[in-house]
Amino acid sequence: MRGRVFALEGQDRAAADTIEAGISAMRSTGATAYAPWYLSTLAAAYARIGRLGDAQRCSEEALLTIRESGECWQEAEARRIAGEVALAFEPPDVPQAQAHFERSLVVAKQQMATSFELRAAESLAALSATGPSPFEGR
Repeated sequence: MRGRVFALEGQDRAAADTIEAGISAMRSTGATAYAPWYLSTLAAAYARIGRLGDAQRCSEEALLTIRESGECWQEAEARRIAGEVALAFEPPDVPQAQAHFERSLVVAKQQMATSFELRAAESLAALSATGPSPFEGR
């Protein structure tokens, strides 16, 4: 949680370091609850500091964990972040990002998760307007 606060404050390196440590500590206990959320948050922090390979790996692991565990309460946001990560690459993977954003929107609507639905719609609209990834320039 402290890593998420660092990310919200724009302290992306501290966020990545703190979230990495938290995930490592969590895994050492065998705990798995909230793993997709933690991995997605780490992916976003990695993307903001330019560690795009790590960001992509964490996004993929979050989505895989959701599929395997059934812990899908955060799937819409995990997919949205995966889409933003796809856009952070040079050149951006626009088709992949669009697929993630569209799936994020569908999942959020199905789950009646209005805040995640709004975030997915904003990302999809920004993509349609060919705007930059929110991870650029931070």
